[in-house]
Amino acid sequence: MNLLLIVVLGAIVEIAVWIGVAQFISGWYVFFWFIIAFFIGLTLIRNSTAGIMPQLQQMQMTGQLGNDPTVTKKLAYAFAGFLLMLPGLV
Repeated sequence: MNLLLIVVLGAIVEIAVWIGVAQFISGWYVFFWFIIAFFIGLTLIRNSTAGIMPQLQQMQMTGQLGNDPTVTKKLAYAFAGFLLMLPGLV
């Protein structure tokens, strides 16, 4: 029940912030900001996963997690891209 309440309150706060920002600047600017952020996130995911996909497949085949810092860095970029793809101002 608490999780449902948090999700509903989060959605209400998100909509209220969207309306407030839209009244302050413009609703179209906010909309286009979400579109641009989505494509930036998509680009981050594509660029980061393209370089490390063979290494991740090798890790999956051997069952061992490597200690390669580039894999960790690229996974962080992929996660950042995923978060950019999620719309939200809060």
